[in-house]
This record gives sequence, C-alpha cells and structure tokens, in this order.
Amino acid sequence: MEYNSMIMKNNPIVCVILLVSLLAGTVISLRAQSYQTALGLRIDGSAGITAKHFVRPAWAVEGILHIQQRGLGLTGLGVRHIEPFPLAGLSVFAGGGVHAGYWNRLKENPLFTGESRVILGLDAIAGAEYCPEKVPVSFGIDWKPMLNLTGVEQDDRWVVNGALSVRYTFK
Repeated sequence: MEYNSMIMKNNPIVCVILLVSLLAGTVISLRAQSYQTALGLRIDGSAGITAKHFVRPAWAVEGILHIQQRGLGLTGLGVRHIEPFPLAGLSVFAGGGVHAGYWNRLKENPLFTGESRVILGLDAIAGAEYCPEKVPVSFGIDWKPMLNLTGVEQDDRWVVNGALSVRYTFK
C-alpha cells in the first residue's frame, strides 16, 4: 500500500522525465531527408499513385490517388519523419489527413450507374521508408487506418490497409 502511494506521488515527475527523454531523442534523430520530392506507385490491394514533398526537413505532405475497380479516391496526409536507427536512409513516419472519393457498391463501372456514392473520411498513417544513398528511389511500407464518415454502410466505416510504395526521388 505504501509503495503504491509513493508511485502515485512521483508519477508526475516520472512523466516529465519520460517526456523530456522522448523529446530529446526525437530532436537528436531529426535529419533532413535525402530527397525533396518523390513520385511513384502505392500497392495496397489496389493500385495507386503517391506523391510526397518535404516542406521542412522532417515534415512532408503526401497525396495518394487510389484507383480501384469500383471507384477512385484522393487522400491528403501530413507526415513527420524521424531517423531513430543508425542505418542511413531509414526513417519511420506517422501522420494523418483526410480522404475523399466515390465508389460503386455494385460490380459495375461507377461512372455509369446510379449507385455511386461520395465518400469522405479521416486517415492515419504510420510506417517506414528506406532511401538508398546512391539510388534515386525510396521504398516504403505503411499501415493506414481510415474512418469513412459518409457514403458507406456501417460495416465499411473502419477500413485498415497496409501498402508498399516505390517512388522515384528528386533532390
């Protein structure tokens, strides 16, 4: 009992120490990405086009055009990169954003039927990216949960996918 009350009294101090340690580690590991802009393919069960542009050394904006059999969508993300590992060119990232698109729940072309629906929603993303030093290509893997706010049935509100991305990089 006495031990638990001691932990509770010292808990704010422990939290501050942990927070300062995390922030210090993050600041130390922030480095400029080896490219400014990248354009390529994103494969996540369907094909997509991805473009990423660094607006600051550790911050990027990413746009994804999703192309599917029954529709298409556009996602905009803000992403923060850090390099916590000693391997040059390897970074991890996390961020969030929004998506919009349309799809057809029937297996027909959504442009020519009355069953098309507009979808709007929120996105999160986390993953890793590797950029070899001497090759103008980046390789990424990510996990991207989405919350559809409109245009879907209740069963399709939460969607989680993972993807592989390959992008050509521009300095």
